[in-house]
Amino acid sequence: MSRSISSSFRKPSREASSLRRVGIVTASVLLGSSLIIPGVVSSAQASSTCPSGATTLSSGACEISFTSSSTFTPPAGTTQLHALLVGAGGSAIPDGSLGYAGGGGDVQVVTLATSGDVTITVGAAGTSSGYSSANDTSVTQAGSTTTAEGGRPAPGGGADHGGDSGSGISTIQDGGSGAGAASTDASGGVGLVVNEITGASSTLFSDDTDCFGGGGGVRGADATCGGGYTSDTANPLGTNPPLANSGGGGGGWSYYDGSVSHAYTQEGAAGLVTLRFEVSALPDTGVASTAPWVLSALGLLAAGSAAALGALSLRLRRR
Repeated sequence: MSRSISSSFRKPSREASSLRRVGIVTASVLLGSSLIIPGVVSSAQASSTCPSGATTLSSGACEISFTSSSTFTPPAGTTQLHALLVGAGGSAIPDGSLGYAGGGGDVQVVTLATSGDVTITVGAAGTSSGYSSANDTSVTQAGSTTTAEGGRPAPGGGADHGGDSGSGISTIQDGGSGAGAASTDASGGVGLVVNEITGASSTLFSDDTDCFGGGGGVRGADATCGGGYTSDTANPLGTNPPLANSGGGGGGWSYYDGSVSHAYTQEGAAGLVTLRFEVSALPDTGVASTAPWVLSALGLLAAGSAAALGALSLRLRRR
């Protein structure tokens, strides 16, 4: 009895040990290849990271801003894409003893398709030479264009004229009109808070409280939402120019000292395009971002291991 018991616990043969090792390797290849093959990322490691050049917001959305004209291609897996457009601000213009501030640029939020190149045109800062289409900001995708117009310089001609904003709202005083409202005095008209724009609440800009497109102020009056303003001093333009790429109108100031007319004007601020988008996580396939050569290598390795396993099994049966 003791001999039969001891024989059942014999040391495994060399072939059996080899067979076991091959089986372990084969199982590792078939079940755990992502752990031993460089360049393979398991689905547990996959994420919806933002592409290079974009910022990841706390909401998980990606954001990228353009201060000059460019082209944007939505990355693969984009599920939402929205754009903030800010037209450039208008310039201030002096008129005798009165100053007329520039109007703020229009501000819009639009929804774009999740695929297809987006052509971006950023409006150039307004100058005293007057408004032109170069002050407009736009995005074009699949032949469809959305434009946020640049602010207008003040037309002059009396104290009841200020700069018209890109949204077409005019002032009743000499402060520049804002994209959100006309000026009611020498201060600049208010611009637009992004998440308060009609329809913005259903976009990725629903939490954006920045304000753009403010009109310029004159003669010591203030301005908001990026608009410039001037101090009532001998050098009124030393500070407080419009905020860069805010679409704010330039501040203005002029006076007559009894012999000479002094005029001070600021140019408007350039425009802006900001894109926000979401990219879906990589699909749960078990292995993600796997190069074709890696898959081929896995297949060859698995086939070789299976062949070796079969050969060993045949030798054992013959013995």
